[in-house]
Amino acid sequence: CHSWQFEAFFAFAIITNAASLGLQVELGEKLEEATIVFFWVNFCYAAVFTFELVVRMLGKGKAFFRTEIAWNSLDVFIVISSLVDIIMQLVSISQVSSSTGPASSLRILRVVRITRVIRVLRIVRVVRFIRALRTLVSSIVCTLKSLAWAMLL
Repeated sequence: CHSWQFEAFFAFAIITNAASLGLQVELGEKLEEATIVFFWVNFCYAAVFTFELVVRMLGKGKAFFRTEIAWNSLDVFIVISSLVDIIMQLVSISQVSSSTGPASSLRILRVVRITRVIRVLRIVRVVRFIRALRTLVSSIVCTLKSLAWAMLL
């Protein structure tokens, strides 16, 4: 799972997922019939990212939990939040169809919205795939630390 093709494919998937989330925010409220389409698009992306995480975990074995802990923890968190989002959407759809209390449906929709915001963090993962961008971000962070100390003096 260290091939550049593997990394490029999932970097592309992350970028297209971010674009679909933007489209969902833009059109989701306006078009009621788009809701089911966006559900299936989100389902496919969650399946792809779950597959990627499982492949990386199997490929690295125990080292997955010892190396790049921050990135791997972020990946696990995002994949779990995506799966929770799908489950909450399914529960929301079943509750709307069964017409249970509006208060519980409202709570479920709030949780779904929060998990969608968390999915935006996937774009941060692109930094991990593109080495030059990773170096640039690392340099900026180190520069900001030095700048903070210089301002303190």
